[in-house]
This record gives sequence, structure tokens and C-alpha cells, in this order.
Amino acid sequence: MEAIQEIDGHTYLLDGTKLLAYIRQGETSADYFDQPLRFDRRRRSFQRVSTDVFKKPVQDTRIAVTGSRGNVYYVDVQSQTCTCPGHTYQGHCKHLKSLNGQ
Repeated sequence: MEAIQEIDGHTYLLDGTKLLAYIRQGETSADYFDQPLRFDRRRRSFQRVSTDVFKKPVQDTRIAVTGSRGNVYYVDVQSQTCTCPGHTYQGHCKHLKSLNGQ
């Protein structure tokens, strides 16, 4: 794992050539990706920084649920979101409703 900061830009957490998370310029909280993304360093300047800036919050509010077709989705009970296609495109889903007891 390595953390790099683009000169006058965002800070990135990498595992080789895969982007795991980033911190937007001027912010302190990291955005983590569910799936690592390919990261290209060409034509950009970076400096190494400490990986401590990417410490995850103490409490993760996401819960993994298995959909009816065997896919795993993540329901965030705090922000009331789900990674399934139903919630992504329609704004609601059965996974979130079942965790809320509806």
C-alpha cells in the first residue's frame, strides 16, 4: 500500500496500480471504492505521503446482503443507500426495506 498526493491535487491510496480510495483536495475524509479501479500515473506529478490519512472511520455502517440471484450488495444503514441496481436506478429497494423492518 502506498499513499501519494498529486502536486496541488487529490491524495490517492494505491495497491500497485489499483486505486482503493482518494481524498479530494481541501478535504480530510476519504472516499473508498467497493471495487479497486485502474490508476494511471502518466503525465502527472506526485509526492509520497503517509497512509495514516486513509484511516477508516471507527464504525462502518454498511451491511453486506445477498440478493435473490446470489449477488452481494452493501446497504448503508446510516445514509439509507444500497449498491443494488434497484436502489441505484430507482432510489429504493427491498434490501433497504427489509433492514428497516418495512
